[in-house]
Amino acid sequence: MKTTKYYIAAITCFVIWGFFSLALKPIHDYASLDILFYRVFSCSILMLLIAFTFKRKRIKETISTFKSLPALERRRSLLLNIGGSVFLMANWFTFIYVMNHVSVKATSLAYLVCPILTTLLAYFILNEKLSKTQWMAVGLSVSGCLLLSYANIMDMVFSIIIGSTYASYLVSQRINKGFDKFIVLTFHITLAALFLLPFYPVYSGRFQQNLSFISVSKPLPFCLPYFRCS
Repeated sequence: MKTTKYYIAAITCFVIWGFFSLALKPIHDYASLDILFYRVFSCSILMLLIAFTFKRKRIKETISTFKSLPALERRRSLLLNIGGSVFLMANWFTFIYVMNHVSVKATSLAYLVCPILTTLLAYFILNEKLSKTQWMAVGLSVSGCLLLSYANIMDMVFSIIIGSTYASYLVSQRINKGFDKFIVLTFHITLAALFLLPFYPVYSGRFQQNLSFISVSKPLPFCLPYFRCS
C-alpha cells in the first residue's frame, strides 16, 4: 500500500504525456518557439499565482533555508536550479519541435529512452548501485529501443536528445534537496520565462487576435504510439 501512490503517479505522468499529442498536433502550423513562449509564460503566471496565494509560508521557509546554507552550498544550489531551469526549457522545446515537425514515434520513444538515461546518469553521477537484475533490465530496454528505431535511426537520435534533457533535469534535482518541490518548480519555470522574455519580441510570431490558436478547426488526428498521426 505504501508504494501504490508512486505507481499511480508514474502511470498518471505517462498518461498525460501520451495525450499531450492531442493538444500539440492541431497547432503544428505554429512555430515551435511560439508554442514554447505561450506555454512557459502562461505556466509561470499560473504557478506564481498559486504560490503567492496558497504557499506564502512555504516561500518564506524556502528562502530561509536557502539563506541558512553555507556560501559554497548556496552557490551549488543556485547552479543546480539554474541548470534545472535550462534542462526543463530545453526538454519542452525539443519535445514540441519533434512532436510537430518530426514524428509522434520519436517523441513516444523518447520517454522509453528517458528512464534508461536517467538510470545511467544516476549510476555515473550519483554513484547509485545497480544489481545484476537491474543491469539486465537496462540491457533489455536498450535492445527494445534499438529494435523500435531500426527502421529510422534518426528517430532514436531525436529521442535521445529529448530523453537526455529530461534525464539531466531529474538527476540534477535529485541532488537539489531540502526545498519545497512546488516552489522549486515555480522558480525553474519563472526563470525559464525570464530567459525567454528577451527573445519574445524578435522571434515570436504575430500576436493572435482571435481564438484560432487555442481552437480546433479540424478533427483531432488519431495518434497511437510508434505511428505517425493521420
